[in-house]
Amino acid sequence: MKSNPLKDGTLKKNSKGLGPNDGSDLDPKQAILESAPESERWDPLPGSTGHKRVPTPSEDEDAEGRSDNERLVEEGVAEAEDDRQRRAIRQAKKLD
Repeated sequence: MKSNPLKDGTLKKNSKGLGPNDGSDLDPKQAILESAPESERWDPLPGSTGHKRVPTPSEDEDAEGRSDNERLVEEGVAEAEDDRQRRAIRQAKKLD
């Protein structure tokens, strides 16, 4: 029984063996890149520790990073607290 030519990389096209891909058709830089492990291929500056990018605020955020909705909620909570304190003061005056 013949072995499957796909398994050993010897496909034939027009009665000509293609042979396994040994990387000889790649330029030297590409061959080095292909031989490196996947984790090292994406390292743009090998040996560089890099740094985290500071996130830029979006148009909907203020300098503290709060969105319009968060600011409105905080304002509403502050106003509700003021209203509650005023009612408590009025209630205390009525009782005196």
